[in-house]
Amino acid sequence: MIELMMDGADGQIGYSLLFRIASCSMFGPDQPVALRLIEIEPALPTLGGVVMELDDCAFPLVHSITPTSDLNEGFRGVNWALLVGSVPRKVGMERKDLLNINGKIFVGQGQAIAKNAASDVRVLVVGNHSATQYPDFTNAKIKGQAVTEVISDQAWLEGEFITTVQQRGAAIIKARGSSSAASAANAVVDTVKSLVTPTPAGDWTSVAVCSDGSYGVEKDIITSFPIRTDGSKWEIVQGVSVSEFSQGKIDATVNELKEERDAVKELGLI
Repeated sequence: MIELMMDGADGQIGYSLLFRIASCSMFGPDQPVALRLIEIEPALPTLGGVVMELDDCAFPLVHSITPTSDLNEGFRGVNWALLVGSVPRKVGMERKDLLNINGKIFVGQGQAIAKNAASDVRVLVVGNHSATQYPDFTNAKIKGQAVTEVISDQAWLEGEFITTVQQRGAAIIKARGSSSAASAANAVVDTVKSLVTPTPAGDWTSVAVCSDGSYGVEKDIITSFPIRTDGSKWEIVQGVSVSEFSQGKIDATVNELKEERDAVKELGLI
């Protein structure tokens, strides 16, 4: 039995994600799951409606559903904690604008995890991506072929493609008036699946984890690395080629993370 906690369960991402989890998209068709759903007190009535919908779907592997506003109860004994309840970015906001708000939220959650969660708890945090994010096309493949072999327009790959990815969140906010939800939920499902499913031989996936100093990234910075897992323990894959162009993009996002870490320190959050 997997005890899974989700905060912000009545939010857009939470709502999109819950039914994916309950329908076995995350942990597979043979894994029972108990859901602990955390919301702020004023949102509990509407969360109750979500619980009613989950009940009505009669998902066979959902063992129990516990809605609560009590962090200690919500995190008690959980094996997985999905922190998706951060305040979403609004039009004109950058990720730095949310530090003061969301930092305080995550401090409380971290304390509740340390006090109540199972010893094997695994935590996945979903917040807002940065405009310096870098989709590394140099190590990606399309149907088994290197991207650079399939797409010969290097200028497009280094320019418009990267810019489009970096600004996608802002484009979605402009189009629908709120931040992305279903795609974020899908990313959560894919990430957890990649960590609980053994990585195929010779392959790896990208996950943001705490740096151990690999690839020259300062220790304790949480950023993306190539990851391989046996389904329970993961490790950073060494020796992945990093081009000069890629290194420059990686340095930019790591430097931004350092700035944000320092900003959080100034706010007294760590």
